Amino acid sequence: EGRTHSEIVDAAREQLARRYLGDASVPLTEVARRLGFAHPPAFHRAFRRWTGMTPAQYRAQATLSTVARFLNLG
Repeated sequence: EGRTHSEIVDAAREQLARRYLGDASVPLTEVARRLGFAHPPAFHRAFRRWTGMTPAQYRAQATLSTVARFLNLG
């Protein structure tokens, strides 16, 4: 595939982070723990590197998108 083990793990963590952050009932510290980060600030830095935004910003954006989709259904 041409990617290192670290790159594959990093990509999987990013994908899972996006999924977990879509569930507002899961605290950010729990998301970090589930992804194997020893400290939430390390998760914060990694997520910002992946997406250009903080986990809280991503979660807020995802929530707004969900609300917008819901309102369009009505």
